[in-house]
Amino acid sequence: MFKGVIPMIFGLALAGGLSQFPEFAQQYSQRVAGAYFEVRDVAERFRVDAAANGKTTTEAIAAYQTSDNAFFRDRGTSMKTVLAREIHLQDHYAALTNGDGFEQLVVFATGRDNEIAMDTLGIFKPAIPLTFTGFAHAALGFLFGYGLLRFPVRIRRRRAPKSA
Repeated sequence: MFKGVIPMIFGLALAGGLSQFPEFAQQYSQRVAGAYFEVRDVAERFRVDAAANGKTTTEAIAAYQTSDNAFFRDRGTSMKTVLAREIHLQDHYAALTNGDGFEQLVVFATGRDNEIAMDTLGIFKPAIPLTFTGFAHAALGFLFGYGLLRFPVRIRRRRAPKSA
C-alpha cells in the first residue's frame, strides 16, 4: 500500500516545483536582459571613446594594459571582462528569448548565469501554471520524481530471487 505513496508524493512535489519553471524563466530572462543592456551600454561608451581617440577596442584595451600605472592596467583588465560578459549575456539572452518553454529549460540548465540565477531565486514569486507549458513542466516534474523513486524498486523486484 505505501510502496507507491512515497514516489507519488515525491512526484507531486517535483511537479509543483518544476511547474514554476516557466515563471522563474520569465523573471530570470528579465534580469538577464537588464544585465545585458547595462553591460552593452558600458561597452558601447568604451567603443565610442576608443574611436574618438582613433583606436579600436582592442587597441584601447592594449593601451590600458601596457600603461605604467597599475590603476590603468586594472581598468584595462576590467574592461576586457566587461566586453566578454557583453558577448556572453547577448548570446544567453538570445538563446532564452528565441526558445520556447522547453528550450529555455535546456538553455538554463546548460548555460545559466549563476549570479543572475541566484539573484532571481532570491526574489522569485511563484505563479500558478495556467498555461500548457506550465502544465507540461508539472507533468515532467511528476514523471521524473515518481520514476526516480519507483524505478529502483522495479529493478530490485526483477533481481530478487524467486522462492520455490
